[in-house]
Amino acid sequence: KGSVDYKRVMDAAARYFPDKPAVLNDRALDALGRGDTAEAIAGLEKSGEMAQQPVLLNTLGVAYAGAGEPLKAEKAFERAAAAGSKEARHNLEQVRGVIDQL
Repeated sequence: KGSVDYKRVMDAAARYFPDKPAVLNDRALDALGRGDTAEAIAGLEKSGEMAQQPVLLNTLGVAYAGAGEPLKAEKAFERAAAAGSKEARHNLEQVRGVIDQL
């Protein structure tokens, strides 16, 4: 990850399989890595795969949290956790701690 070859492979995957969860997640994580939460959120929200993919919901929650939207993050983490994501359960606890401090 982070290499020229990796980027080339992911660009090709995005061209041929733009709606695949792995591609959507990679694109969102790349946007988050650049600090572009708006791009990450937009890419994930337009995905029809979102409701069925806990990994995408978890990444959406991370993006919302990074954008200063803890209530939206909480809802995304809740959906991902309900779909079986352990990482989302952890993130849900974290974001609820933030919400309690607001």
